[in-house]
Amino acid sequence: MNDICVPLPRVPDATHAEVSVKVDGKGHSFNFRVESFDWAPSEDLPDSAALVKVRNERIANLRASIANYDRRWELVQIYNPGPKARNIQVLFRQKLVRPT
Repeated sequence: MNDICVPLPRVPDATHAEVSVKVDGKGHSFNFRVESFDWAPSEDLPDSAALVKVRNERIANLRASIANYDRRWELVQIYNPGPKARNIQVLFRQKLVRPT
């Protein structure tokens, strides 16, 4: 088993969380970070064609933000924003540095 699911309470933007886990009695620490990226609401769009254009722009912007994010962190989850959300939250986990 490589991953476990730990439900976190709703956290503010750009929050850091640390999770400690014991495996066979040995402690391990993991760092998580919740970041917010721009996600403009679509409440005033006149038609479905405009909505599709905005959705595609949002996805392209989010992909670029994730691609340009600090390489020491890996993507874990993208949270579903509300219909009028101005930001979308993304969960990252700090990559483990393994000794060579």
